[in-house]
Amino acid sequence: MTPLTTPHSILPLVIVLIPLLFSMAVGYLGKKAEHYRNVLAVFVTGITFLLAMILYLKVSVQPVGFYIDTFLGFGLNLCVDSLGAFFTLLSSFIWFLATVFSWTYMSHEQARSRYYFFLLLTEAGCLGVFLTGDLFSLFFFFELMSLASYPLVVHAETKEAMDAGQSYLFLGVAGGLSLLLGIILLNGFLGTVAFQPLLHKMYGLGAYRYLIAGLLLVGFGIKAGMAPLHIWLPKA
Repeated sequence: MTPLTTPHSILPLVIVLIPLLFSMAVGYLGKKAEHYRNVLAVFVTGITFLLAMILYLKVSVQPVGFYIDTFLGFGLNLCVDSLGAFFTLLSSFIWFLATVFSWTYMSHEQARSRYYFFLLLTEAGCLGVFLTGDLFSLFFFFELMSLASYPLVVHAETKEAMDAGQSYLFLGVAGGLSLLLGIILLNGFLGTVAFQPLLHKMYGLGAYRYLIAGLLLVGFGIKAGMAPLHIWLPKA
């Protein structure tokens, strides 16, 4: 697999790494001083939003990308166009507001440090989804977001929450396996999982293209809560 030909920029990687790395710092700090944990969580999401704003302005001129060829055998391909930058900006802003709101909303809840840890980890996965340049990178960030969201679903630890989490986790794993199988088949047949040339190349796969398309549709459909694959969503 080769990266998309876009101007090199480390900014997309930084936007993902900041909430990812600082999630551990927030989780640790919560054991020492909850006030400073809250301050740090708000600061991290605020900085992430500002960097997303810079990225949006940068991408308005031309798309940018960043590629790590040694990542899990497939490589990590980040490629951002104006649409991806817009959703990154929107999501990071909503995450910032949610973190500010959590300061008072979560003040009487249990396991608050755990909550903030997985809140930032989920943000990293969510933003990564909008910054990817191929299906494997998209799969990686989708799985990070899905798994990190599970503790948020079951946070209350009531029977209803645990039942919702069980449905969420079971279907999330099933959707992830469906996606992964489709991606492996694509890479095996075409030698690439990059977005842009796939549609044209898939026409030459005959009946296999329907199998691959079906696997990808089921996988993304489950994770996006698309009817009739949305049965986990009302509970969660």
